[in-house]
Amino acid sequence: MRTNPKRVLSMLACAALTTGLAAQTSSMTGRLIDSSNVGRSGVTVQLDAGSPTTTTNATGNFTFTGLQNRTYTVSILPAAGTFAPQQFDRAVNGATNLGNITLLNGALITGTLLGPTGAPITNGNMNAYDSAGVKLFTPGDATNTLGQFSITVQLGSIRFRTVTPPASSLVPQEQVHSVTAATSLGTFHLQRGFTVTGTCVDAVSAAGIGSVRVLTTDSIAKASVLQLNPLASSTGAFSLLLPVGCFDLTFNPPNGNAHAGRIRRGVIIVGAQSLGAIQLQPAVFVSGTVLGPAGPVQSTDIDVLTTDGYKLYTPGDNTDAAGHFSVAVPAGTYRLSFQPPVAAGVAGFRTPALTFNASSSVGTVNLATGVALNLTMVGPGGPVFDTDLELLDPVSGDSMALTSDHADAAGLIATIAPLGTWNVKLDAPQGSLAAAIRLPNVPIAGPIALTVPMAMKVLRLDVVGVGIQTIVQGGQVPINVTLQNTTANTVPATIEIVVRYPSGAETTILPPVPLDVPPLFDFTLSGIMVAIPAVPAGQKDRELHLLVRARDALTSAQLDEAYTQFVVH
Repeated sequence: MRTNPKRVLSMLACAALTTGLAAQTSSMTGRLIDSSNVGRSGVTVQLDAGSPTTTTNATGNFTFTGLQNRTYTVSILPAAGTFAPQQFDRAVNGATNLGNITLLNGALITGTLLGPTGAPITNGNMNAYDSAGVKLFTPGDATNTLGQFSITVQLGSIRFRTVTPPASSLVPQEQVHSVTAATSLGTFHLQRGFTVTGTCVDAVSAAGIGSVRVLTTDSIAKASVLQLNPLASSTGAFSLLLPVGCFDLTFNPPNGNAHAGRIRRGVIIVGAQSLGAIQLQPAVFVSGTVLGPAGPVQSTDIDVLTTDGYKLYTPGDNTDAAGHFSVAVPAGTYRLSFQPPVAAGVAGFRTPALTFNASSSVGTVNLATGVALNLTMVGPGGPVFDTDLELLDPVSGDSMALTSDHADAAGLIATIAPLGTWNVKLDAPQGSLAAAIRLPNVPIAGPIALTVPMAMKVLRLDVVGVGIQTIVQGGQVPINVTLQNTTANTVPATIEIVVRYPSGAETTILPPVPLDVPPLFDFTLSGIMVAIPAVPAGQKDRELHLLVRARDALTSAQLDEAYTQFVVH
């Protein structure tokens, strides 16, 4: 029997029509409400790239009909500055009801992006991230011809990041704000960036080390410089974008990787450059658990000190909720220092020298209850911010481990001290007019709260360097030196310059030079280039002190000292 072609075509057409109608009968409904469960009218809702689009009715409901059975991207677009935009994917299968969708209160965020010459940055944009690091949906965030942007974000702690066209080579910036109302972020002046490359390698085998996180910090301003891709590749290669300046680069191996972290100080950038191989030392893991009378002591800071007192860089060196810690250090002999949070009410502790040739645990470290020590430091000009407190063992001279041992803006040092008798050292920050205090054999048997007056220095010294400079053996360190006689009398003094090592040992650069300092003399000598003698091999790649010291010419009593740091690479 022969098939009628017309009948077959008719059947196929009907089937196609039926399938098409079935595909177009699905729908999506939902309701937009505020935090008070009130439906919000007039809010735009879009699917995919904006087609179709609808708005909510008087009760906050919206409906899309004639949809296919597939996944759609739903965009909720409230009026600017009212509620935060939202975007999410939803699968449609027949009549699909999204239910109630709560709108998040929002605020309008504005600002301007300018380039190195002050010209507006067009077609850049501002990204926003919540406190969990989730990127927020911010439609219309591109900058206009004036470099201006305007976005609406939810209330709360929000991190804002500039994004510029890829070919612009401009260094991105970030700001964190607690958004409670409409806010202007002001003007972002973006700097031209230069590509800085290198490769993280094992110091012994030269094999590449992957996923090392490279953090960049301005050596002078101490401000972090954002890197959009701070991770080294699987072969250890990294590429950074930095402006002209002096920077510290921190290299943090991934968790569980048996290499010690490293800081490269004073990298000077004037153009694109390669740093070559960044050697990371093979490491062992030192672990343990910190307990107090009430149980685990969370957030205890662990320092690892060499036998001559140098503090190693150890990322991730705080205890967790169970009091556990694990740090990666090169095999060797070290002392461990434990600084618990003040709120724990326990005193810090330092171990004797311990040798670690393989990964091992120090077991449980039990911290004893301490007592509150509150000292308010007041100098000639009022509270002395950043005054440093040290408690020293009168017999061994060993420094006790303290937390929060620097004064706040009100001059308050609030710490937990161990019971016992201690030699007390109180040092104002260098350049301050407040003189140092030394108190021997001070008993601490219970809580102490005192206001401590600090006398005025006879001579004031200050030394300012260009960050922490990295130099080669025999190189020079630039410094500015200020000398001030605070009295109405001539002060007979000697001035000397030394290199001080972590152990306290010194190498003399300039032996004591006699100097009669005139009354009320205040003088700054800028641009001094100090030649550094060769340092011992064991002191290379460490932060050393270039120190200027003033003594009384008659009694040799120290009047003041100040320093800058440098590294010999």
